[in-house]
Amino acid sequence: YPLSVNGIPAPTLSHTFSGATTGSGSGTGTGKTFTIGTTRVTVTAVNPCNTVVYEFDVIVRDITAPTAIAQNQTIYLNANGTASITAAQVNNGSSDNCGIATIVLDKTDFNCSNVGANTVTLTVTDVNGNNSTATATVTVVD
Repeated sequence: YPLSVNGIPAPTLSHTFSGATTGSGSGTGTGKTFTIGTTRVTVTAVNPCNTVVYEFDVIVRDITAPTAIAQNQTIYLNANGTASITAAQVNNGSSDNCGIATIVLDKTDFNCSNVGANTVTLTVTDVNGNNSTATATVTVVD
């Protein structure tokens, strides 16, 4: 946030952050890093003639979807004619700028009727609710 203050004599400046980001210091606080959420910024300018307080909110939201990366897998049916796979086996390094909450696969269990190529969808959801998907082929072998 660009903020300039002037006066005669030149004021001393201080800032206070409250809410998602907390802290205080000299100057306007411009250039500081804010965490996700709402932070109330209070900037105070003081000189012998006056004190001016300016308050505003800085709102930071994560709107960036994670990057979902899937890899193909081959699985073999057991003696009972079933096989399964996990999301971790299909995941191939999915990532997110704020952290991943869940990685799920839409189909994990297979049987004789699934012999051959099967498309599965990997869904990656970040800690702020953004999600993305990637598909992979699970080849089931009897």
